[in-house]
Amino acid sequence: MENGIQLPRTLHVLSLEDSDIDFELVTEQLDLTGFQIEISRAETEFEFTSSIRNNYFDIILADYTLPQFDAFGALELCQKYCPDVPFICVSGSIGEIKAIELLKNGAVDYVIKDRMERLPFAIKRALDEARIKLEHKNAQEALRKSEERLRDILFSSADWVWEVDENGKYTYSSQRDIDLFNVTPNEIIGKTPFDFMPAEEAIRVSILFKEITANKLPIKDLENWNIGKNGEPICLLTNGLPIIDQDGQLKGYRGIDKNITERKLAEQELIKAKERAEASDRLKTAFMNNISHEIRTPLNGILGFSQIITDPTFSELEKEGHYGMLNESCDRLINTVTNIMDISLLASGNQKVVKTEVILFELISHIHEKFKASCQQKKITISMPEDTKLKILTDEELLSKIFYQLIDNAVKFTSNGTIAIGCEKHKQEYHFFVKDSGIGISEEYKNRIFGNFEQEDFASTRKYEGTGIGLSIVKGFVELLGGKIWVNSKKGKGSTFYFSIPIE
Repeated sequence: MENGIQLPRTLHVLSLEDSDIDFELVTEQLDLTGFQIEISRAETEFEFTSSIRNNYFDIILADYTLPQFDAFGALELCQKYCPDVPFICVSGSIGEIKAIELLKNGAVDYVIKDRMERLPFAIKRALDEARIKLEHKNAQEALRKSEERLRDILFSSADWVWEVDENGKYTYSSQRDIDLFNVTPNEIIGKTPFDFMPAEEAIRVSILFKEITANKLPIKDLENWNIGKNGEPICLLTNGLPIIDQDGQLKGYRGIDKNITERKLAEQELIKAKERAEASDRLKTAFMNNISHEIRTPLNGILGFSQIITDPTFSELEKEGHYGMLNESCDRLINTVTNIMDISLLASGNQKVVKTEVILFELISHIHEKFKASCQQKKITISMPEDTKLKILTDEELLSKIFYQLIDNAVKFTSNGTIAIGCEKHKQEYHFFVKDSGIGISEEYKNRIFGNFEQEDFASTRKYEGTGIGLSIVKGFVELLGGKIWVNSKKGKGSTFYFSIPIE
């Protein structure tokens, strides 16, 4: 075996020869080649064509001139049906010019019949050349398949394959860059990875890259953010190996980038969810403390004032004052329990809606009466809706609770000011509002004010009584009625709460 390809032990020969004597001479010389010979003979064009189309041969020997057929015609047929089989012209009448022309057309050699002793050497040389040619052809085919396989892998791979030189400039890029940056591989060549990164990220990564290249280290799981197509941020996970020449000099890097944007965004969302959960736990703890306070405080008042009003040492006038305080404690406790029940019904989805015709002015007037004493004490003026006859088809109890909570908040957080209650009719819905001149709401907290267990400042709300879940209850009721709620407010300049209800 030589260079991986074995020479045939049995030599299959086709001889195109019409002379018996010359065929015998050819056969004698073939015996001297050292191979086991299997020789076939063709004397006409038809026989020759049939042989090369239906059989395999290691070498073809052709006389130059036959009746109505010659070596040029035979060579043309060989190139059509068996182009890799060596073709040697064996003739006694071929001239040098014709011989050269045959060689140019694809014959590997020619032998003059007067010097038939050259035939074994010509055959061995032709077989060696054929073997080398076959090896070269196989190598080229293997290379072609390898390149095709690599192209298919790179094309189907979700990862971006690249190569950069010692200056960090791209010298190769797979097709995946089109998906990442919406640029072709040719547009990538000559640029650096930092050209596709935000400025701060480019500075951060370039510092790391300089340290890696200075020590000729592999790039391992280097996360970096880039500006992708349509300006969207993408996170790539970079891995690469250094290219070192025979003198030990760094010539660049080859590697792959994996798009891990979805994973990173999911990680960020998990972190945010964890933070929200932790914040929710803190709020729930604060809420439970607040609920405990809102229950214990009126209960203590009820117990204390109950003892006072049964004490005979107190005068009737003193007892009358304590009766008022006892009623306030009872109302506060009832409101706390009611709020807890309402938020529970909303959370469980068991809150029912029963729609009836409601006169808005009468409903708000009834609620106003409950706050008249508080408003007088805090010097608050309340203005009522102008339309005293407006009728609305809705759930009276839920609408009453919505207004109660909003007015309660307005009174609670306003001192020596005004509260306005109104209604505006739009195309397909009513817009209601409760406007106060109280302490207002910070911009940051406006985005969270309607959430469960959310209060702007629990320490601050200790100054004001209440469970802190009123607005989440209001939002739930408004949405049950098919509407929306929103707020306009500035810290220190009051608040206006709006909510809508569809017209039916």
